[in-house]
Amino acid sequence: MNVKDPAIDALQKKIDDSRAAVLGEYRIPPTMFLDLTLLSSDLKAIRFLFWRADYVLDKSGERIVSIDISSKKSQVVAGPGEINSAQDLAGYEDKVYVLEGTIYEVDSGSTKVIDKTWSGNALISAFAGICT
Repeated sequence: MNVKDPAIDALQKKIDDSRAAVLGEYRIPPTMFLDLTLLSSDLKAIRFLFWRADYVLDKSGERIVSIDISSKKSQVVAGPGEINSAQDLAGYEDKVYVLEGTIYEVDSGSTKVIDKTWSGNALISAFAGICT
């Protein structure tokens, strides 16, 4: 049943207006922070890494993009040829690691740091400067 009652409408407006103060919930419409398609029109980020430097893994385009959050400056750190079939991304300090069957450090080229000794799918993480 669709009842129209001014008292109910006024109460609903009062609740909505008090939501932020009472619940600590703020309804702010989202805005675009950074359009990565300006860097590459087909960029599709599948993994975000927010650490001292911020990185995005684009699996389909075989790219890793760095983002400077304060200036919104972005650049491709590694592209096709350097990474080929990346499955996951990890970082520590200024080092970026990528899982491609084995684990590589992405630097000026790709340096293998861990040989594959596991079976099945995996995710990677860095802790105390060691990628696991």
